[in-house]
Amino acid sequence: MSKTYFFLFLILFFISAMPLTAKAAGEQEWIIHLKNDKEVKMIPSSSLKILEQEKHEWKVTATAEDINRLKAFPAIRFIEPNKQKQASSVFSYDDPLLFKQWGLEKIHAMSALSSYKEKPRNLLKGLKMTDEQTGQTILYEGQALPADEWNIDVQNMPLSRISVTLNHFEGPWTIKIFDEHGKLLGENEGAFLTIDVLLPKKQAFRTLRVQILGTEDWKSQPSFRKIYGTYASRVAVIDSGISSHEDFCENVLMSLGHDYAESLPYAEDTFGHGTFVTGVLAACGNNEKGITGVIGNAPVDIIPLKVLDRSGNGDDFDISQAILDAMKMDVDVVNMSLAGKGETLMLREAVMKALQHGMTVVAAAGNQQTDTSTIYPASYPGVLTVTGITDQSVPIPIANYGWDVDISAPGVNIVSTFKENSYETMRGTSLAVPYVSGAAALLKAEHPDLDAVSVYHMLVRSARDIKEPGADIYTGYGLLQIEEARMLARKQPNVMEWLTLKNGQPLVQPASHLIGFSTSLLHKQAWLFVNDTLQKSWPITANVMTVSLPSIKGQASVQTVVTDSNQRLLAERQIQIQGEKQEEKSFKDVPSSFWAHNEIQQAAELSIINGYGDGTFHPNESVSRRHAMMMLNRFFQWPIPSQLEPPFEDVPVTTPGFLSVSSAYEQGIMKGYDTIFKPNNPLTRAQMALILAKSLKLDAPIKQAHPFEDIPSSHYAYKEIQQLTELGVVTKASRFRPNGTVTRAQLCAMIMRVRAIQS
Repeated sequence: MSKTYFFLFLILFFISAMPLTAKAAGEQEWIIHLKNDKEVKMIPSSSLKILEQEKHEWKVTATAEDINRLKAFPAIRFIEPNKQKQASSVFSYDDPLLFKQWGLEKIHAMSALSSYKEKPRNLLKGLKMTDEQTGQTILYEGQALPADEWNIDVQNMPLSRISVTLNHFEGPWTIKIFDEHGKLLGENEGAFLTIDVLLPKKQAFRTLRVQILGTEDWKSQPSFRKIYGTYASRVAVIDSGISSHEDFCENVLMSLGHDYAESLPYAEDTFGHGTFVTGVLAACGNNEKGITGVIGNAPVDIIPLKVLDRSGNGDDFDISQAILDAMKMDVDVVNMSLAGKGETLMLREAVMKALQHGMTVVAAAGNQQTDTSTIYPASYPGVLTVTGITDQSVPIPIANYGWDVDISAPGVNIVSTFKENSYETMRGTSLAVPYVSGAAALLKAEHPDLDAVSVYHMLVRSARDIKEPGADIYTGYGLLQIEEARMLARKQPNVMEWLTLKNGQPLVQPASHLIGFSTSLLHKQAWLFVNDTLQKSWPITANVMTVSLPSIKGQASVQTVVTDSNQRLLAERQIQIQGEKQEEKSFKDVPSSFWAHNEIQQAAELSIINGYGDGTFHPNESVSRRHAMMMLNRFFQWPIPSQLEPPFEDVPVTTPGFLSVSSAYEQGIMKGYDTIFKPNNPLTRAQMALILAKSLKLDAPIKQAHPFEDIPSSHYAYKEIQQLTELGVVTKASRFRPNGTVTRAQLCAMIMRVRAIQS
């Protein structure tokens, strides 16, 4: 390959190897035209991760600066921007206040709304129904049913709810549903024209018998005006209740609501907050009225559980009862747009039971402008805590902050439904919560088998970073992105997530934390490493487990790995945490006059090296092969090895540095001595040159060799030593001393020189 094509290959490889899920700052799409098919074949396209390729035209993402560099190469005919086009039709929803709902576009909800413009289909339509008394069979197409007891041939179709609407009602009545064996599956009673009954999810039945009771004393016996069946995810809105509203669909299940706060016969909203929250979540879409909820018309059922009174106040006793009742109803998501100071064991245990039951518990960060560590339920372990942002993607000024914050959503100038068929505008973290609850419910509606840990993963890992890089105390992982979460859910990877730890989080020790596992990882083996030292290994017996972390000083790397029975890697998660604060690292045996003082200080600040307990560094000591791998891994961040089966007999998994040694071996960066590694042997300077060159993937030809007296061209590390010398990683001297050992100071110096080159 000529130099022209070699450099073209390198530049295109750099451009196309970037992740396709998001473009870096300043990037856009370009079309690169090569001169002819022969030119294309000279570039190994199998090595490129380009967006698309059509003969000798390529679509890539790149910055304008990258494109300007490429234009100089003779293999390229010309480069042009990849112009974007839009559909000539406009996104059409008939709700008149949709234009005020800036948050829907902000969180990328429009694609989901487009998918759910129409109301969910009645799954009972087209099924055979038999009058229990007369034996008459009809094909149900939505017509009225004159009798009060019907058998439905559901043909092994799963259903999560059946609702019956009477032609009239004169008082409380009851509906019961039985399976083909006469087993009672569900019942409900109420003074509503429509009564809803929840059915066991993930079950299929041949036939169902629907029976009306309690109408014997009515002046006129009722009949079924309508019977409706669906398979939907469930959200419990634990708030001030829900008022009837023109902009609510049949999925707001008033007959299943309960009032814990004011002893009302049903969850009537006397405050207005719960009705507002429900509108953000589930206002009927495309109905020519008001607004559109974040779920559109997706199959999601809403159950109102009233715990706040007419002044908006409630207590932990009632909230706990509502959570436990939601658990009995097998809801998927709990929406708690409420917050306050003070904790109780009762509410903490209720939240934990809900998590263990597989429910996603979503709560507001609160509006007190204080640290979330004193705010509940936001700071209870495992709660998905939501803060609010403005249309400029900055936190709303009144929002609380802290490491409990997981994700952000719109929280200011929010328009939604209110009491007495009205609409209001509000602000606060409470209003951000239903965006996230709706997204979680939508994922469950589209993927019913998705567990709560996976739902958490899909939401936070697809969030768009909007403040400091990575998670932060003001916005969590970033801004909710519904379409990106849906895309991630379609892949359904093995998931392992720390539910109470984030990258960069300070850690007061000792402490226990929650870690979650997707159902696909149950009965597999988990491994916990801190600073590349195995702390414990345990079988995964539940989706959410408690793990104790040891006392940590300074910055530490926490690596969690899940393997199968053959110790093959299934999932891994690595985070950096800050333990007990240490004074600025300065070593008493490394004076400012020491030749590598600055490099040692830099390496210490980056946590690449650690000193000894007595405040010394021992800069002139030789570095062992094991310690060298650990230091280099902290710098290069090699991938976790694909299996935890030790590659060397003398480096078992319990050896500090096991992951670093195994990763270096798997990446082809270093070799052992047949079946052993000799971890405590000192590393030679020639070995160090080989390892650094392979870590940097150096393959450029040597331009001008430096005449080391003790490195002939036949030396096994000749090329690598010369490459590092050209880069300035190795200093030019008369002798290299290839068989001499590398000192701790020398390793620090070389790593920092590499860092300077990379930056």
